[in-house]
Amino acid sequence: MFLISGGIFDKNKINEKVQSFNNEISKENFWKDKNYAQKIVKEKKFLTDILDNFHSTFNELDNSGRVKIVFLPNMISCFFLSHHI
Repeated sequence: MFLISGGIFDKNKINEKVQSFNNEISKENFWKDKNYAQKIVKEKKFLTDILDNFHSTFNELDNSGRVKIVFLPNMISCFFLSHHI
């Protein structure tokens, strides 16, 4: 779980939800109800995109050298470093 801008981003719960969608999609009769199947695939894509964007942003910040990232139990804190001329 990550505290971000006053909100909570629970990466583990999102990963669990994506995995449950993967399990559902792999069931033999999944595609019988096309509306249900489309809803699940759409929601899975939405959550996967959120995770991908999170990882991309996290990596950019971590590699920028302008941000110090501190790992605490179930939380990440970012400190923006300023350089004075």
